[in-house]
Amino acid sequence: KKHEATFADIQQYLLSIEAPKYPYKIDTELAKSGKVVFEASCSKCHGTYGEKPTYPNKIIALDDIGTDRTRFDNIGTKFNEAYNASWFAKGGHGGLAETEGYQAPPLDGVWATAPYFHNGSVPTIEGVLNSKARPKIFTRSFKTDEADYDKERVGWKVTEVKAPGKSVSGFEKRKVYDTHQRGRGNSGHTYGDALKDEERRALIEYLKSL
Repeated sequence: KKHEATFADIQQYLLSIEAPKYPYKIDTELAKSGKVVFEASCSKCHGTYGEKPTYPNKIIALDDIGTDRTRFDNIGTKFNEAYNASWFAKGGHGGLAETEGYQAPPLDGVWATAPYFHNGSVPTIEGVLNSKARPKIFTRSFKTDEADYDKERVGWKVTEVKAPGKSVSGFEKRKVYDTHQRGRGNSGHTYGDALKDEERRALIEYLKSL
């Protein structure tokens, strides 16, 4: 407990950090159109941004969001009870309560947070907004240079591959993301599927600016 004051200082420092700005060119007119799409389609869950930002801290039920439920199932009643009995929960930080799904995150600096979804199963924002654009089995360079970043789709450039065979080493297998494996599913969050291509492109441009 003697370190609680230190953690409070660390928390205030973290709250003072601003999201990194998108380092490449943004089509400002297209982004303005994307803001309209965002406010109509995304803001009720992910909040609004600008001079007076809002964040609803909203929990989306699993039956609605439809994303991989393995993480949700593994953090259940026993986990909450153990956490709430710990010194951390009793130290003024508050305990955990059971929910019906996942929390919609704030999107500050979302361009820099790929891969997406809680399990990293979607490499680009385009894939988040278009379920048909999500690769099933893929790998990437694991470098973070400009050449490895997809400025159009916003996220990591990936290569679709076949599932590694039994003869492939464990090290090489870990380079491949297979969405068929338990806990790695990339289904759900299909809200963007209803958008027209031009609306989706404008929305992606706007998200670069957050």
